[in-house]
Amino acid sequence: MTLLDLIIQVSSIFISLLPLIVFLIFCSKNIIELVEDFTGIKLIENHMDYGNTILNNFLGFIPSSNYYVFVGGIYLICFLISCIFYNSILNKELFGFSVFLLPFFYAGFILSLRKNTFHPNGLPILTEFYLFKIYRMVYGIPRMDTDIDYTDKYYSYNSYLMISCVVGFIPTIGGVVSLFIGVIPILLLWGLFIQTLVLFPDKYDKILPLNFKKWSGAIFLLLLVIPSYIITFYISIKWGLYY
Repeated sequence: MTLLDLIIQVSSIFISLLPLIVFLIFCSKNIIELVEDFTGIKLIENHMDYGNTILNNFLGFIPSSNYYVFVGGIYLICFLISCIFYNSILNKELFGFSVFLLPFFYAGFILSLRKNTFHPNGLPILTEFYLFKIYRMVYGIPRMDTDIDYTDKYYSYNSYLMISCVVGFIPTIGGVVSLFIGVIPILLLWGLFIQTLVLFPDKYDKILPLNFKKWSGAIFLLLLVIPSYIITFYISIKWGLYY
């Protein structure tokens, strides 16, 4: 392998992973605090000291709506750069890792546009979701967010972000992948639609006999994952994504 081949190979890997690298960088509380000091933009709603590792910091702070706009914007730019160089990327499998975060940032962007409805300290509390409660009970782990002052004026940013990503994960990612193999974008449109659909709990509260500020109501929207994935596989087979 020549030096030029090595440079091309390394550059290809970097470009394919560039969006993912950006995301991992902005999971660091130290980096985020530096950006906040430099730009004056508040990216973390609640600063809590749970260590300096990426995982601890990602679980240990509550992002503000600005986080999804600021980091999401940088991520999208890097993703578009990766798309431009897609045909020359030698490791297209690595590019797939960056696609996984698109549903996350899309939902975050939509939520950030509805600041009067959603708030990081809104309800239902993400850590009170049944699976998290069972996990804490089994391992005797206390809640990390007991010092947060929650308000019932808003819906939870993080809870509905999770619901939107779960419901639209497969169709959104499948839709992006399908664009690179020449399939019409109907699958991506379906993914973005179903993700957006669950982000209006305030409207459903007015027409359905459920409380969408509690998990008993929010779980109703989470169950949309079933028709979402069924329709996704139907579209995929109908338009030739799978044979």
